Amino acid sequence: KKGFGIPLSRWLTGSLCDLVRSYIYRFDINDYFPRAFVDSLWSKRQFRSIWMVFMFSSWQETWAKGKI
Repeated sequence: KKGFGIPLSRWLTGSLCDLVRSYIYRFDINDYFPRAFVDSLWSKRQFRSIWMVFMFSSWQETWAKGKI
């Protein structure tokens, strides 16, 4: 068996770019991921790390907002 990759670079620079940016630059996750850190991920094109920040932000908004 072999896994398959997902087209993160295409998603994050294309159709999902605005959505992802709206989540990873949210004010309430600044304590976890400062804007300078997120900016450096974009400039270095570290799409896997950007995706992880996006997933955390999405999880935090849905399940943990106000609880952590």
